Amino acid sequence: MHAEYHLNRFITNKIPYFRKLKLNEIVGFHFLHVKGLPEHYELTIGLEKFGIARVDFVQSFSGKSRPWFSFRCGLKIIGQQ
Repeated sequence: MHAEYHLNRFITNKIPYFRKLKLNEIVGFHFLHVKGLPEHYELTIGLEKFGIARVDFVQSFSGKSRPWFSFRCGLKIIGQQ
């Protein structure tokens, strides 16, 4: 399951220098269930520029192990918005 919500500059519009960058905020939740393996969850918070470039901060949870943090970068090369 994947769920994302685009905040449409709700936060970055209130910070003076970020307002000029026109960055969109995105929050997300991702869930994976495979029979016989522990469930895997991810919570993401990211910034996107014109729907082309995106950087996410990711916190992952898997079973009873400690949560781990990472960054995810993306670039849309082909396709429509």
